Amino acid sequence: MENNLFPSKSSFAVFVWLTLSLVAILSFGNTEQLYSKITATVDHSLARLLNIQNSMLPYVTEKLETVSQIIESLSVIGTAHATEGDESPLDPSAAEAASAWLFKSTVEPTFALQEDTTPVPIPKNDLQCMADNIYYEAGSQSYVGKIAVGQVVLNRLKSPSYPRTICGVIYEGSQSTQTAVCQFSWTCSKRPPVVKNSANWIQSLRAANELLANNGKMIDIIEGATSFHASYIKPAWAKRLKFVAQIDGHLFYAER
Repeated sequence: MENNLFPSKSSFAVFVWLTLSLVAILSFGNTEQLYSKITATVDHSLARLLNIQNSMLPYVTEKLETVSQIIESLSVIGTAHATEGDESPLDPSAAEAASAWLFKSTVEPTFALQEDTTPVPIPKNDLQCMADNIYYEAGSQSYVGKIAVGQVVLNRLKSPSYPRTICGVIYEGSQSTQTAVCQFSWTCSKRPPVVKNSANWIQSLRAANELLANNGKMIDIIEGATSFHASYIKPAWAKRLKFVAQIDGHLFYAER
């Protein structure tokens, strides 16, 4: 059915424009005042957008540079995640580059409570001991499982019942002539050498670096646990502690 009032779309558009103009004139007195108010509003909005852009530009630039460095130095890490539990050697040059970068820099935190771009100096001995412990205790497990094992060491470090250094906590009992009880069994057993260019070692080193660089700012995913054991054994000491969680093949316990 034809519309006798508006025979075409253009005539309807003209009607709408005239109506809006009339409303504007009645509301603001004349079209010049309306134009002035609209222009002022647009200018104000543009100024705010420019201020936001200028304030965010340094932050975005810094983040892009950080991401570029991480991608360049740790491209091998992506392969490590995809080959979980695979001990097959990766490209030696890529692995060595990633290892060298991890020893001298901090990795973008995965479990950090808050962002902090200030580099934290990490003693090389601490990093080596932590990475070795993660590798031998949870090398074939997920990255979260590696972080969990590393956090046990940090939680022990906070307790007066354990030594006061990273390496001291890890090697406690391994050099004692009074007892044969090692806190971490691999420190008292014959073990194969670390495969430095393997996915498991690269991930273990990365986890150790993240834990030490962000110590005190990490989400404690094991809720203060200071002990753990493999899921296929049932040690007597576990009954005296409070079960916290199971992550991969380990059960974690906190003191009661």
